[in-house]
Amino acid sequence: MKLGSILLSCEHAVNRVPARYDWLFSQPTARAELETHLGYDIGALTAAKTIASELGIELHTGTITRLLVDLNRSRPQAFNSKYCQQLEETELVELADRYHQSHWKHVFDSIEHHDSPVCHIGVHSFTPVYEGEARNADIGLLYDPSRPNEQAFCATWEATLRRQDPSLRLRHNYPYLGTSDGMTTSLRKKFNANHYLGIELELNQSIFLNEKAQYQSVINSVAISLAQAFQRHQRH
Repeated sequence: MKLGSILLSCEHAVNRVPARYDWLFSQPTARAELETHLGYDIGALTAAKTIASELGIELHTGTITRLLVDLNRSRPQAFNSKYCQQLEETELVELADRYHQSHWKHVFDSIEHHDSPVCHIGVHSFTPVYEGEARNADIGLLYDPSRPNEQAFCATWEATLRRQDPSLRLRHNYPYLGTSDGMTTSLRKKFNANHYLGIELELNQSIFLNEKAQYQSVINSVAISLAQAFQRHQRH
């Protein structure tokens, strides 16, 4: 299946630390943080690669831990971690140029070069429990309610996904708001609603605690429903 008007990005794909910044994570507590949701979106890269492979679509992935550069935040919010506070301004500028600006430019250029409307899906994951409270969703679809195209597309995607897997708990703009600071929010300011749909796909990390066949089935359902929803959206 080829769907050239859908593209994926995965901003928090990895917990990689470039060698020159290893000293920031020399302590055991810092190394441990890298392995948690603070360091990256657990399972998101696996999901993004599966969806991209299933649908034959473009995928842009981050290459650095969010503890150094949060690629899903606009500048300067991308450098709010306690580790960034230990860096000189010149080092922050270098990180911004090499990782943040580069990633955002690749996604921007890809959208701009499409003649037809583009559906951009940012793939993320969230922790099953936050501040002691269990999150009551398996999948969240985040969008801007003031953009009717995005709202309609997510309604179609949800309905399609429910038919694929009725057991999934689906919610809109949960566990975060689709209008919070981030890549899709920023790109909406650059592309009009007729050319750009900016959706964030949020996956509960508990999905990836299942056996591989189980979580693979969920991600396959997400991929199939995404393709079907986009095709329906294009017809309307």
